[in-house]
This record gives sequence, C-alpha cells and structure tokens, in this order.
Amino acid sequence: AIIDGFMVRVRESVYIIPLEMVVECVDLPPSEKREGNRKAYINLRGAVLPYVRLREFFADNGAAPRIESIVIVQYGGHKLGLVVDHLYGEVQAVIKSLGKVYKDVKGISGATIMGDGTVALILDIPRLVKYAEEEETARIH
Repeated sequence: AIIDGFMVRVRESVYIIPLEMVVECVDLPPSEKREGNRKAYINLRGAVLPYVRLREFFADNGAAPRIESIVIVQYGGHKLGLVVDHLYGEVQAVIKSLGKVYKDVKGISGATIMGDGTVALILDIPRLVKYAEEEETARIH
C-alpha cells in the first residue's frame, strides 16, 4: 500500500507520519527547551497540548538541536504533539511490514525505503496517543 506521509527526522532516524493525521507544525517554544522540564504539555493558543519527545520515546540519547519542532497530530478526537529535530514535508511511501522480529516495537507500524535508500519508520499514531494518555494518567496519580 502507498500512503501520503509527512517526513521528519530525529538525529539520524527518519520517520513518516500518516499525512491524514497531521494537523499543523509549530516551533517548540524556547521555554520548553529547559533541561529538566518534563511536564510534557504546552499551551497552544489557549489549549493544553500534550506532547511526546520522539528522542526520549525511542531512547535516543543524543543532544537536541537548538531549534526543535512539534508536529501536531490528531487521532480519535485527541491531539498530540510530536517533538522532532527537522521537518522535511510531504512524501509518498510504500508501506513494508516489519516482520516478526520488529512487529512488537511500540510506536512503529511499518517501514519504507526512500528513493535514496534510507529506511524510514512509519509512526503508529494511535499507539503514541495512547502512550501519552497513559503517561498523563500516571503523572496525575
């Protein structure tokens, strides 16, 4: 199957977000860049927006760039921000299954091989939204 996606990067890893779930992209406010700021939500035009740092979700310990972006996605009536290093834009991707070894990797629903041979992972937005909700519930209790 071919999907329309939005390509992003975190360090050397390239990810595809299904385009129909992307609402908008904004810069991460400088106030959120402080070390130790772990509240995982921002005020976006008067509304609370939870976010997930893909760098932390996938345990990538590299340093974040000076400017990060948030891709705002929506699934099941819930909005979530995904913090990424770089925005590439729209792409079409042929979905490849992950196989038995990678089928249980949380947050990834498939992969694709880009024109330059780079492997890009397709993000599982429903699972990431569920993860953010579980994190918020754990923080409250």
